[in-house]
Amino acid sequence: MIRRWYPANMLLTQILVALMACTMAVAAPLRFVEYPGNPVLLRGPDGTPDDTAAGRPCVIRVGNELRMYYMAHGGTLASIQIRHATSEDGITWNKVAGPPLLAGDGSGFDALYVTDPTVVVDNGQYHMWFVGADVNANMTFGHVYSTDGIQWTTREQVLNRGVPGAFDNFTMNDPCVIKVGGVFHMWYDGRNGPTSIGNPTNFLRVGYATSTNGINWQKRGVVLSPGTPGSFDEWSVYGPEVRYDAGLFEMYYTAQNYAAVTQIGVAVSLDGENWTKVGMALTHGAAGTWNAFASNFPSVLDTPGGLMMWFSGDAVGQGRTDIGLAQLDGRLVHPGSVDPQWFALPLVALPQNSGTHGALMDLDDFVTDNSTMADSLTFTVVRQSNPEIVQVSTTARGAVSATVQPDRMGLSGVVFRVQNPFGRTADARMTIAVGSTGVPMVQWESLK
Repeated sequence: MIRRWYPANMLLTQILVALMACTMAVAAPLRFVEYPGNPVLLRGPDGTPDDTAAGRPCVIRVGNELRMYYMAHGGTLASIQIRHATSEDGITWNKVAGPPLLAGDGSGFDALYVTDPTVVVDNGQYHMWFVGADVNANMTFGHVYSTDGIQWTTREQVLNRGVPGAFDNFTMNDPCVIKVGGVFHMWYDGRNGPTSIGNPTNFLRVGYATSTNGINWQKRGVVLSPGTPGSFDEWSVYGPEVRYDAGLFEMYYTAQNYAAVTQIGVAVSLDGENWTKVGMALTHGAAGTWNAFASNFPSVLDTPGGLMMWFSGDAVGQGRTDIGLAQLDGRLVHPGSVDPQWFALPLVALPQNSGTHGALMDLDDFVTDNSTMADSLTFTVVRQSNPEIVQVSTTARGAVSATVQPDRMGLSGVVFRVQNPFGRTADARMTIAVGSTGVPMVQWESLK
């Protein structure tokens, strides 16, 4: 059972969603709130395999428990290995003692060490992709199979650094793999030369590759780059974590500015290749806290308590990391819900309604029978110029997001997804505005 730490009177977040030039709808930044008891997985005491660092988690569900694969660092490059821990609630973790799941084998592409695991369970078989470093610390990607996620076999190199001039010809790290529609999708970060924090050249960017079998990959180039000067991700973007839900890809990524402030951003995509940045998802901690220097390398997972994020945290920038937990903030709550199950609103017909920017759509007004549960709330906005089809639907997930969907007439629309993991009775409100990139936001049409 996933424990929750939010107070009963948690404020509801009003969510603004904008239709951008009828090509991509972008939700307001999804903010995660740290568990107050962080970190939840500490590096070990002196002499243990992770006494220097525990980080770069990958969390999956196996039956009734959560399993975390993570990087363990014992003080030397050769000590870096992949270990695992288990948990029932995502907060209390039990490290599994004994040999590592994977370590450098003394020869080949991963002779020195292995790190950065990403795990997918496909048709009962576990796949792990990881970073392997050879004796010269050159990093490429490897792959192993397993029937139980513990004993791994058939170790092989699957993706190498790019050709001269490619963005990943100097280094490649942090793969994230998911399978969608029979295709394996991989996002990873790369750099095309040596650099230092704040150096305006040779920054980290996120690349993309696809495969039908998880072994043979086709690179598709850079898909996410640093932001504009002054943005929180102006210097580097790396450590991508991608999830897919009902037509929408969400990327949670590590972001750095020129001052080395390290936080976690979020972007969305309809195809996994063309991304729109949404904003910051999680900040670093306050001075003196366990993650005062950095919050990075996220791993996200849907749970009965909502969307949760495990991530690495660094107090002072020396790489001595622990792992913390955060949960998505800002749920919309169905006013008639009395049990802690996923809710849905009845289908209703809404008239066109224009108003000033920032107007609220009060979902209470459109629920005719609080005891009635249905799949979605759908309404159509019809304007003489640039009509849209807008849908509000609910799914069992921990986020509010938006995607463009054409209706049968070819009109673009926006799909919002909300959930109520807490079962509290409260007003449910959402702010919706539509407009285009060339029009100031204050002039957008708000729907109430």
